[in-house]
Amino acid sequence: MVILMWTQLLSKCILYTKKKYFFFFVTLLVFSFVCFTGCKSRQAFEFYEFPFVTSNGDTITYYCVYRYNGEDETVVIPDTYNDCEVRYILQEAFSGSMINEIDIGLVKQIYPNAFEKCTFLERVQLNEVEQIYRCAFLGCRRLETIIIPSSVWEIESGAFDGCDSLTSVYFEGNPRSLEDGIFPDNPNLIIFGPSGGTLEEYANSEGIAFKTWEKVL
Repeated sequence: MVILMWTQLLSKCILYTKKKYFFFFVTLLVFSFVCFTGCKSRQAFEFYEFPFVTSNGDTITYYCVYRYNGEDETVVIPDTYNDCEVRYILQEAFSGSMINEIDIGLVKQIYPNAFEKCTFLERVQLNEVEQIYRCAFLGCRRLETIIIPSSVWEIESGAFDGCDSLTSVYFEGNPRSLEDGIFPDNPNLIIFGPSGGTLEEYANSEGIAFKTWEKVL
């Protein structure tokens, strides 16, 4: 519909090339393009409000990413929406999308199947995430390497199941809760992280190769 409108406007620009309305139609064409691309950007994410009641009885409003409708290959989740932090990615929010890279901003929790079958996903920037729930990245076949920040304290079963190309997982810390079967059954998979903690114990119990690695600040 929008493309048709642009085509019609362009035709009119050509028609009126020698007339005084030429610049008017050119301006209108540019304006319509800017408006359309701006609306597309704003509508890429669907957010839900999430009121959180603190132990003191105060209510803090956060937002969740309910669904991603965009077509961009590189995606950055905004830190805020309506002046409130975006804290959660809900179940199947990005499922089946064509994204190639994503920066999740200030998100703290990634819900089950949030990125299921994002078969083009190659890079994930987790930043300050704390919990990664079951099957969050199920079937992300092109994901080869990922860094798990020290803020992560829990990863549930199957979080990276079906990520058949995953060969290197770098942990900046020692999560206190790691469920069985987080990673795919890949003989080439290596877990890198601090030695002598829960992470090394987990790797040994899962039969995954472990190498000591400390993040260089």
